[in-house]
Amino acid sequence: MLYKQGWLRLALHTAKSKKFMLLRVIGTGSSGNCYILENDNEALVIECGCKVADVKKALNWELSKIRGAIFTHEHGDHAKYVKDFIRNGVHLYGTKETFESQKLIGRWFAHPIEVAKKIEIGNFTVQNFNVDHDVACFGYIISHKDIGNLLFVTDTVSIGSVRIPLDHIVIEANYDQDEVDDRVAKNEFNAKLGDRIGQSHLEIRETLNVIKRQDCSRLKDIILIHMSDGNSNENKFVKYINLNTKTKTYAAHAGDVYNIER
Repeated sequence: MLYKQGWLRLALHTAKSKKFMLLRVIGTGSSGNCYILENDNEALVIECGCKVADVKKALNWELSKIRGAIFTHEHGDHAKYVKDFIRNGVHLYGTKETFESQKLIGRWFAHPIEVAKKIEIGNFTVQNFNVDHDVACFGYIISHKDIGNLLFVTDTVSIGSVRIPLDHIVIEANYDQDEVDDRVAKNEFNAKLGDRIGQSHLEIRETLNVIKRQDCSRLKDIILIHMSDGNSNENKFVKYINLNTKTKTYAAHAGDVYNIER
Protein backbone atom coordinates (compact mmCIF):
# COMPACT_ATOMS: atom_id res chain seq x y z
CA MET A 1 0.00 0.00 0.00
CA LEU A 2 1.33 3.44 -0.96
CA TYR A 3 1.09 6.12 1.71
CA LYS A 4 1.02 9.70 0.48
CA GLN A 5 2.90 12.06 2.76
CA GLY A 6 -0.21 13.77 4.13
CA TRP A 7 -1.53 10.44 5.44
CA LEU A 8 1.75 9.06 6.71
CA ARG A 9 1.34 9.90 10.41
CA LEU A 10 -2.10 8.26 10.57
CA ALA A 11 -0.83 5.30 8.56
CA LEU A 12 2.13 4.78 10.88
CA HIS A 13 -0.14 4.91 13.92
CA THR A 14 -2.35 2.23 12.37
CA ALA A 15 0.58 0.14 11.16
CA LYS A 16 2.30 0.07 14.53
CA SER A 17 -0.65 -1.79 16.01
CA LYS A 18 0.65 -4.90 14.19
CA LYS A 19 3.78 -6.12 12.42
CA PHE A 20 4.74 -3.82 9.60
CA MET A 21 7.59 -2.73 7.40
CA LEU A 22 7.86 0.49 5.45
CA LEU A 23 9.74 0.98 2.20
CA ARG A 24 10.79 4.61 1.88
CA VAL A 25 11.93 5.96 -1.47
CA ILE A 26 14.61 8.61 -0.95
CA GLY A 27 15.53 8.78 -4.63
CA THR A 28 15.09 6.69 -7.76
CA GLY A 29 16.57 7.18 -11.22
CA SER A 30 19.75 8.57 -12.73
CA SER A 31 19.89 11.50 -10.28
CA GLY A 32 20.34 9.13 -7.33
CA ASN A 33 18.95 5.91 -5.89
CA CYS A 34 18.29 5.16 -2.23
CA TYR A 35 15.58 3.22 -0.41
CA ILE A 36 14.99 2.34 3.24
CA LEU A 37 13.29 -0.70 4.72
CA GLU A 38 12.16 0.31 8.19
CA ASN A 39 10.06 -0.96 11.09
CA ASP A 40 9.82 0.25 14.69
CA ASN A 41 13.21 -1.14 15.68
CA GLU A 42 15.56 -1.21 12.72
CA ALA A 43 16.26 -0.09 9.19
CA LEU A 44 18.18 -1.34 6.17
CA VAL A 45 19.34 1.12 3.52
CA ILE A 46 19.39 -0.08 -0.10
CA GLU A 47 21.68 1.91 -2.42
CA CYS A 48 23.87 4.85 -1.43
CA GLY A 49 23.21 7.27 -4.27
CA CYS A 50 21.55 9.96 -2.12
CA LYS A 51 22.87 12.14 0.68
CA VAL A 52 23.06 10.75 4.19
CA ALA A 53 21.26 13.89 5.38
CA ASP A 54 18.22 12.86 3.33
CA VAL A 55 18.29 9.41 4.92
CA LYS A 56 18.56 10.93 8.40
CA LYS A 57 15.61 13.21 7.72
CA ALA A 58 13.48 10.31 6.46
CA LEU A 59 14.27 8.40 9.67
CA ASN A 60 13.44 11.40 11.86
CA TRP A 61 17.19 11.67 12.60
CA GLU A 62 17.29 8.21 14.21
CA LEU A 63 20.45 7.09 12.42
CA SER A 64 21.02 4.48 15.13
CA LYS A 65 18.11 2.47 13.66
CA ILE A 66 20.22 1.64 10.60
CA ARG A 67 21.67 -1.85 10.92
CA GLY A 68 23.54 -1.53 7.64
CA ALA A 69 23.41 -0.46 4.00
CA ILE A 70 23.70 -2.52 0.83
CA PHE A 71 24.39 -1.28 -2.68
CA THR A 72 24.35 -2.89 -6.10
CA HIS A 73 27.37 -1.42 -7.91
CA GLU A 74 29.89 1.39 -8.23
CA HIS A 75 28.09 3.91 -10.46
CA GLY A 76 27.50 7.26 -8.81
CA ASP A 77 23.71 7.14 -8.84
CA HIS A 78 23.98 4.03 -6.65
CA ALA A 79 27.21 4.51 -4.65
CA LYS A 80 28.18 8.20 -4.71
CA TYR A 81 27.83 8.61 -0.95
CA VAL A 82 29.33 5.38 0.39
CA LYS A 83 32.13 7.29 2.12
CA ASP A 84 29.60 9.55 3.82
CA PHE A 85 27.71 6.53 5.15
CA ILE A 86 30.96 5.14 6.53
CA ARG A 87 31.81 8.49 8.15
CA ASN A 88 28.44 8.27 9.89
CA GLY A 89 29.22 4.81 11.26
CA VAL A 90 27.01 2.79 8.92
CA HIS A 91 28.22 -0.69 7.99
CA LEU A 92 28.26 -1.05 4.19
CA TYR A 93 27.95 -4.24 2.13
CA GLY A 94 28.41 -4.57 -1.62
CA THR A 95 30.73 -5.44 -4.48
CA LYS A 96 34.48 -5.58 -3.93
CA GLU A 97 34.92 -3.51 -7.11
CA THR A 98 32.97 -0.61 -5.60
CA PHE A 99 35.10 -0.55 -2.46
CA GLU A 100 38.24 -0.76 -4.63
CA SER A 101 37.13 2.14 -6.84
CA GLN A 102 36.59 4.31 -3.76
CA LYS A 103 39.80 3.10 -2.05
CA LEU A 104 37.87 1.68 0.88
CA ILE A 105 39.28 -1.86 1.02
CA GLY A 106 40.34 -2.57 4.59
CA ARG A 107 38.39 0.35 6.04
CA TRP A 108 36.29 -0.22 9.12
CA PHE A 109 32.56 -0.45 8.22
CA ALA A 110 33.40 -1.46 4.60
CA HIS A 111 32.39 -5.07 3.92
CA PRO A 112 32.92 -6.50 0.42
CA ILE A 113 30.70 -9.54 0.02
CA GLU A 114 31.27 -12.66 -2.03
CA VAL A 115 28.90 -13.64 -4.82
CA ALA A 116 25.93 -15.72 -3.60
CA LYS A 117 26.86 -14.95 -0.01
CA LYS A 118 24.04 -14.89 2.54
CA ILE A 119 24.55 -12.35 5.33
CA GLU A 120 22.64 -11.23 8.40
CA ILE A 121 22.16 -7.49 8.93
CA GLY A 122 20.17 -7.01 12.11
CA ASN A 123 17.08 -9.16 11.58
CA PHE A 124 17.38 -8.86 7.81
CA THR A 125 18.78 -11.79 5.83
CA VAL A 126 20.36 -10.63 2.57
CA GLN A 127 21.31 -12.94 -0.30
CA ASN A 128 23.14 -11.42 -3.27
CA PHE A 129 23.50 -12.69 -6.83
CA ASN A 130 25.28 -11.43 -9.95
CA VAL A 131 23.33 -9.49 -12.57
CA ASP A 132 24.31 -8.51 -16.11
CA HIS A 133 25.43 -4.86 -16.09
CA ASP A 134 28.48 -3.12 -17.60
CA VAL A 135 30.31 -3.28 -14.24
CA ALA A 136 30.16 -5.82 -11.41
CA CYS A 137 26.63 -5.58 -10.02
CA PHE A 138 24.44 -7.43 -7.53
CA GLY A 139 20.75 -8.12 -7.22
CA TYR A 140 19.40 -8.96 -3.76
CA ILE A 141 16.85 -11.13 -2.03
CA ILE A 142 16.00 -9.51 1.29
CA SER A 143 14.13 -11.55 3.89
CA HIS A 144 12.62 -10.46 7.20
CA LYS A 145 9.88 -11.90 9.42
CA ASP A 146 7.75 -8.80 8.82
CA ILE A 147 7.86 -8.91 4.99
CA GLY A 148 8.77 -12.41 3.87
CA ASN A 149 11.00 -12.29 0.77
CA LEU A 150 11.68 -9.16 -1.29
CA LEU A 151 13.49 -9.20 -4.63
CA PHE A 152 15.49 -6.05 -5.45
CA VAL A 153 16.80 -5.80 -9.01
CA THR A 154 18.15 -2.84 -10.96
CA ASP A 155 20.73 -2.03 -13.65
CA THR A 156 20.71 -5.30 -15.53
CA VAL A 157 19.43 -6.62 -18.85
CA SER A 158 17.88 -9.74 -17.32
CA ILE A 159 17.92 -12.32 -14.52
CA GLY A 160 16.71 -15.89 -14.25
CA SER A 161 14.59 -17.39 -11.49
CA VAL A 162 15.69 -16.85 -7.89
CA ARG A 163 13.81 -20.08 -7.00
CA ILE A 164 12.09 -18.97 -3.80
CA PRO A 165 8.54 -17.64 -3.29
CA LEU A 166 8.49 -13.84 -3.34
CA ASP A 167 6.20 -11.53 -1.37
CA HIS A 168 7.40 -8.26 -2.91
CA ILE A 169 9.33 -7.25 -6.02
CA VAL A 170 11.19 -3.95 -6.39
CA ILE A 171 12.47 -3.89 -9.94
CA GLU A 172 13.88 -1.61 -12.59
CA ALA A 173 11.62 -0.67 -15.51
CA ASN A 174 14.10 1.63 -17.20
CA TYR A 175 12.93 2.18 -20.75
CA ASP A 176 10.68 1.26 -23.66
CA GLN A 177 12.64 0.22 -26.75
CA ASP A 178 9.95 1.73 -28.99
CA GLU A 179 10.43 5.11 -27.28
CA VAL A 180 14.21 4.90 -27.69
CA ASP A 181 13.98 3.94 -31.37
CA ASP A 182 11.53 6.76 -32.04
CA ARG A 183 13.74 9.35 -30.37
CA VAL A 184 16.85 8.13 -32.16
CA ALA A 185 15.02 8.31 -35.50
CA LYS A 186 14.04 11.91 -34.72
CA ASN A 187 17.63 12.78 -33.66
CA GLU A 188 16.32 13.54 -30.17
CA PHE A 189 18.50 10.90 -28.55
CA ASN A 190 22.09 9.75 -29.06
CA ALA A 191 22.19 6.35 -30.76
CA LYS A 192 25.31 5.25 -28.85
CA LEU A 193 23.63 6.10 -25.55
CA GLY A 194 20.60 4.16 -26.72
CA ASP A 195 22.81 1.14 -27.39
CA ARG A 196 24.40 1.46 -23.96
CA ILE A 197 20.99 1.55 -22.25
CA GLY A 198 19.99 -1.57 -24.15
CA GLN A 199 23.09 -3.39 -22.92
CA SER A 200 22.84 -2.48 -19.25
CA HIS A 201 19.24 -1.80 -18.16
CA LEU A 202 15.88 -3.55 -18.04
CA GLU A 203 13.48 -2.78 -20.87
CA ILE A 204 9.84 -2.91 -19.78
CA ARG A 205 9.08 -6.14 -21.66
CA GLU A 206 12.04 -7.87 -20.02
CA THR A 207 10.94 -6.47 -16.64
CA LEU A 208 7.74 -8.44 -17.14
CA ASN A 209 9.68 -11.52 -18.28
CA VAL A 210 11.84 -11.39 -15.13
CA ILE A 211 8.74 -11.21 -12.95
CA LYS A 212 7.12 -14.13 -14.74
CA ARG A 213 10.20 -16.30 -14.14
CA GLN A 214 9.75 -16.01 -10.39
CA ASP A 215 7.59 -17.93 -7.92
CA CYS A 216 4.82 -15.34 -7.55
CA SER A 217 2.39 -17.55 -5.62
CA ARG A 218 2.65 -15.21 -2.60
CA LEU A 219 3.37 -11.98 -4.47
CA LYS A 220 1.55 -8.96 -3.02
CA ASP A 221 2.99 -5.99 -4.88
CA ILE A 222 5.44 -4.81 -7.52
CA ILE A 223 7.25 -1.48 -7.29
CA LEU A 224 8.87 -0.17 -10.48
CA ILE A 225 12.06 1.86 -10.01
CA HIS A 226 14.81 3.61 -11.96
CA MET A 227 12.71 4.81 -14.90
CA SER A 228 14.58 6.69 -17.61
CA ASP A 229 13.63 10.31 -18.24
CA GLY A 230 12.21 10.58 -21.73
CA ASN A 231 12.45 6.86 -22.53
CA SER A 232 9.69 5.55 -20.29
CA ASN A 233 5.98 6.10 -19.76
CA GLU A 234 5.04 5.66 -16.12
CA ASN A 235 1.29 5.16 -16.55
CA LYS A 236 1.80 2.80 -19.48
CA PHE A 237 4.38 0.76 -17.55
CA VAL A 238 2.22 0.41 -14.43
CA LYS A 239 -0.83 -0.65 -16.46
CA TYR A 240 1.24 -3.10 -18.53
CA ILE A 241 2.76 -4.86 -15.52
CA ASN A 242 -0.50 -4.85 -13.57
CA LEU A 243 -2.49 -6.25 -16.49
CA ASN A 244 -0.01 -9.05 -17.16
CA THR A 245 0.65 -10.06 -13.55
CA LYS A 246 -2.70 -9.29 -11.87
CA THR A 247 -0.65 -7.81 -9.02
CA LYS A 248 -0.78 -4.35 -7.46
CA THR A 249 1.85 -2.29 -9.25
CA TYR A 250 3.31 1.11 -8.40
CA ALA A 251 5.80 3.50 -9.97
CA ALA A 252 8.23 4.76 -7.33
CA HIS A 253 8.90 8.47 -6.76
CA ALA A 254 11.16 10.23 -4.28
CA GLY A 255 9.18 10.72 -1.09
CA ASP A 256 6.89 7.71 -1.55
CA VAL A 257 6.35 5.45 1.46
CA TYR A 258 4.93 1.93 1.05
CA ASN A 259 3.62 -0.39 3.73
CA ILE A 260 4.88 -3.79 2.58
CA GLU A 261 3.20 -6.28 4.89
CA ARG A 262 3.92 -9.98 4.88
